[in-house]
Amino acid sequence: MRRILESYPGSEQDDRGPENRGYRTSDFPDIQDLIGNRTEPAVEAALGNQSGNYNINPTFGQGAISDIPYIPIERTDETTTTQSGIYVVYLFDPDKKRLYLTLNQGSAEAMRTSSRSGVGPTAATILERHAERYREIIDVPNGFTAKQAELSSELNRSEVYNSGTVFVKEYSPDDLSSTGAVVGDLVTAVETYDHFLDTLYATPEFDIGSKGVWTISPEGGEYWPTWVENEFASIGWSVDDIPESPDSPTGDRTQDSERQIYNFQHEIETGDIIVAGSRVNSIDVPYGIGRVTASFDEFPDVKGVETHDDIAANVDSREFEHSQFIGVDWVTVGTVDPDGGVSVNCLKPDKELFHQWTVHEFEPSLDHFIGALSRRMEVADIAYDVEDTINDFVETLEVERVDDKYGNGKEIPEEDGVEDDGVDIFDEWQAERSSVIETSDDDIELPELVFTQDQKTRLLNRIQSALENGKHVILTGPPGTGKTKLAREVARHYVDENHEMVTASADWSTFDTIGGYRPETDRSLEFHPGVFLDRFMTDEEGTPANEWLIIDELNRADIDKAFGALFSALTGETIRLPFDGKNERPVTLVGDPTDTEVSSLDSNHYFIPPDWRLLATMNTYDKTSLYQMSYAFMRRFAFIPVSVPTAEDIEEDLIQEYAKAWFGTTVPEETANITAELWRTINEVRTIGPAIVRDILAEVRGGDSTDYTDALIMFVMPQLEGLPKTKQRDFPEKVGSVNEDDIDVVDTGQLKQFARDYFEVEFSDENGS
Repeated sequence: MRRILESYPGSEQDDRGPENRGYRTSDFPDIQDLIGNRTEPAVEAALGNQSGNYNINPTFGQGAISDIPYIPIERTDETTTTQSGIYVVYLFDPDKKRLYLTLNQGSAEAMRTSSRSGVGPTAATILERHAERYREIIDVPNGFTAKQAELSSELNRSEVYNSGTVFVKEYSPDDLSSTGAVVGDLVTAVETYDHFLDTLYATPEFDIGSKGVWTISPEGGEYWPTWVENEFASIGWSVDDIPESPDSPTGDRTQDSERQIYNFQHEIETGDIIVAGSRVNSIDVPYGIGRVTASFDEFPDVKGVETHDDIAANVDSREFEHSQFIGVDWVTVGTVDPDGGVSVNCLKPDKELFHQWTVHEFEPSLDHFIGALSRRMEVADIAYDVEDTINDFVETLEVERVDDKYGNGKEIPEEDGVEDDGVDIFDEWQAERSSVIETSDDDIELPELVFTQDQKTRLLNRIQSALENGKHVILTGPPGTGKTKLAREVARHYVDENHEMVTASADWSTFDTIGGYRPETDRSLEFHPGVFLDRFMTDEEGTPANEWLIIDELNRADIDKAFGALFSALTGETIRLPFDGKNERPVTLVGDPTDTEVSSLDSNHYFIPPDWRLLATMNTYDKTSLYQMSYAFMRRFAFIPVSVPTAEDIEEDLIQEYAKAWFGTTVPEETANITAELWRTINEVRTIGPAIVRDILAEVRGGDSTDYTDALIMFVMPQLEGLPKTKQRDFPEKVGSVNEDDIDVVDTGQLKQFARDYFEVEFSDENGS
């Protein structure tokens, strides 16, 4: 290795040529002999009897020489290439004349993940985040450092090698003079590598019982959104393709269509597990994992039709050509589109997890695969927490998790000194109270909120039905539709003033929502609950509380980052948080207090009562420009639209009804008519709700003249932010159409001037006209 390091040409040498084409491997017979013939047996000799467990394939390029020659040591059940998985590798830096012995990661899956729809971090960032998580698990051996390698930036692939480094030891040529020390370092690195992989893949561990696990490709991802939307999986071969006697179909499972149709129609059973994925540019990309809710024979009955052709006919997609279906409850991985999903390394015997059109048994270990997938989702900003993501899969797939470890492989601490006296104290507290939802018989009152009778009835029925069925509620709609006031009135109806309202922020993290350590006056750190946990406890003795929470503008928060463990808790899971309470026991969030061993009222136990609800609002104009909500988050909620009145309903009578509710009196007939006409006109450009109309009326009703110019500038035109320039430019003339021959209620010149200043819109002449 010292001879390679000293003789290998550096990148600064002019005659290397572009992309190293000036040097060929055949130009360096001595290096070729050292790397191609002598390093592999030398490494095998250093590892002794264990060498057969590893793939050792030193290289310095094929044809043109590479910038960084390397010697990989890959455990064969993890990877057989430096492009994927985790491995030990020597990396040579010919510019610095330094050798790095590292535990490293392949970059191919990280690069593929970073290119998938909805994934923000770069490949280098994904690798760095994985390395940080791995360092929390691993005991870095003496002599090694938990940091990146420092390969010269001028060398091709140096960034991904540096970013992927978990731990490293650096050698100068002189450091390589002691063969015994170098061999000892290698043996130590490989032993640590083995222990790390065993620890990493020990969790999660599932008992899936008799469930079968299958993989099906949604036509390379093309049909994935249709599968999720319709909660099914499908294949496109004709039913006639199945042989008359299909009890023992023959042929290779990935090539024989008869075998695959037979699997789909006869082998896949209700309760089985489906892994949806495709092979994309030689990389395995899973889109989601789901539980079969209805087999091939059962699904038409579930859909209320006679045949599979009837199901296909009802699919809302002109380009969907599949004709055979099974029902599936999916957990998605990333965004729901053909370019979604992430890529992971999880070897099976022929090295490919997915094929383009096959239906076959899923060969890797399901728990190993879900663990790797959950870790990749976290570092790719698709999910917030590994444990919560794993538990989402457990819940939907209806499998039993049997390991007693966190996702980082560390044992969950026991609550020493806590004895179970057999008294379910939370149940006693719950027995002394009635459900605020079940005992609510009166109609919800909506003072200062005006809806048409049909709209009010439909809206309240949806809210009450969702709450009674255990759902939390998100009210959606344009600005000014009264979502926030409606949420408050709903909370008051059920729990009076026993609720809290907060406004979401992009800066939110679990520190704000769940809680975290804060310094005390004596400089010690103590756990303080965040806005969620604070709703569930009345005092320091641990007396439960049922204080509903309203979150205004929910999607202004980075949902996965801010909500963390609440995901699992909202579905009835008991979550031990990574904090200790005042009693030095783990802080625990109990999602279903009636079905858990954690029942004692304690200052570190936060119980979510069965009748506690989260109400939230979401401005639909923000939903594409702010943070997106993951499917795992959305399925905890009922989304209820709060719409504006139709153009047919916006008349003088409706404006007068609003005015009486808002101001206790009507407005002049002319004002009501102009306001109605303006509202209808504004909605043709940007839909606004009644609250903005209230601001307009409040501005004009007390004046001597009916001039709407100031009201439009102050309350309406800022709502045009984000619209195309053409709509912003046309708006002044559009609303100016309400002006009559004898009276102008809108000064279009002032509106144009505002548009020029605020939106930087250019008009056809310098006067803004």
